[in-house]
Amino acid sequence: MGEEQLFEQMKMWRQWSVEFLRTIPEEIASQIPVGHNNNIHWNAGHILVG
Repeated sequence: MGEEQLFEQMKMWRQWSVEFLRTIPEEIASQIPVGHNNNIHWNAGHILVG
């Protein structure tokens, strides 16, 4: 896989992730589920920064 193709795939996955995250209501994204240490906002931030 070439470098250009790799970056295009990264852009595509980032776009899909952002689109999906926009469908999650704010009140749900802010909750920390039982048995977990962080909410969806925290996890999404780490995924998207990476």
